[in-house]
Amino acid sequence: MISVYQFNLNEEDKEIVKREGYDATEKTTAYADKAFGEIAIEKWFNQYEKVAVVESNDLDETFHILNVGEKTDRVNKLGKLYSLSVGDVLEKDGEFFLVDTVGFKRF
Repeated sequence: MISVYQFNLNEEDKEIVKREGYDATEKTTAYADKAFGEIAIEKWFNQYEKVAVVESNDLDETFHILNVGEKTDRVNKLGKLYSLSVGDVLEKDGEFFLVDTVGFKRF
């Protein structure tokens, strides 16, 4: 099983950004970093939420399932789940992997 961690801004966060910019809070700053591919995962991981568990033991297969939309019966959604993208995190056997531009990076 592979756990999926993501984070996004809620409506309140978006209002804060409109008023004060992306550097207004830790969460909005982390979101901006993630959006520009500069996520400092060790620093911002506390902003992530476990949003799904995928019945797979393969990172590439999990990426495929969550982006192609096949085998969705193997996905247990725990929250709002988006397609897997750069900056998202996968947990397999107690190890954490950042979805990178190409492949995955253990952290």
